[in-house]
Order: sequence, then C-alpha cells, then structure tokens
Amino acid sequence: MEQRAQKLWALHRHRGAIGDYRRKFTSLPDSDILLIATQAELLLQTHMVVQKIRQTISSIFEVEEWNPDKLIQ
Repeated sequence: MEQRAQKLWALHRHRGAIGDYRRKFTSLPDSDILLIATQAELLLQTHMVVQKIRQTISSIFEVEEWNPDKLIQ
C-alpha cells in the first residue's frame, strides 16, 4: 500500500513539474518539456538515494553527518 502511495505521489509531482516547465518554457515543444521534467525527476530521485546512503553510513559509523574527511582522521 505504501509503495502504491509513493508511486501516486511521484506521478503527481511529475505532472506538476511538467506544468511548471510548460509555463516557464512556452516556446519548447511538449516532447522537450517532458524530457526536461523527466530528467528533473530523475535528478530528484538520485538526490534522495544519495541522502539515504549518507544516513545509512552515518548510522553505521555512529556519526551525526557523513563526512569522508572525518572518517580518515
């Protein structure tokens, strides 16, 4: 159920992003707007994954925030 809710929320955000880009880039064709919105969504997903990895590493090493420089010391 939670996974379905996440998918629906992602679709809602994706549609909103398309609308935002359409307003900003009115001279672009819809296919370009869809490509920009899709890339923005992928970038956001990548950022979320990186944040989750950082949280996991932080909990493993019991540090507040993961910082590679602090781990070397």
